[in-house]
Amino acid sequence: MNFHPLFAGFRGEDPYAVGAALGFAIHVETARGVLPAALNPAQRSRMDHGGDLVGFRFAGGWGAPGVYCLMFAKPLTAVAAKMWQAGLPE
Repeated sequence: MNFHPLFAGFRGEDPYAVGAALGFAIHVETARGVLPAALNPAQRSRMDHGGDLVGFRFAGGWGAPGVYCLMFAKPLTAVAAKMWQAGLPE
């Protein structure tokens, strides 16, 4: 899993502090196992209307021995939303 370019350069930093500085709310989840190649349908549906992560976008994931983390970012300002869009592939 790749990180959104906006967050890729902050490896090892506190994701909540980086998100706040850039105008985003951050949500990180940890699970046991190997980092998946992509979000599964259940994880994606959580970002849809009525889900617990509505408004959040998948920012990337990383692994550690026996566990992995998934990071979601929610733009809180118009500038943050534009920065997110600017980092998406064309």
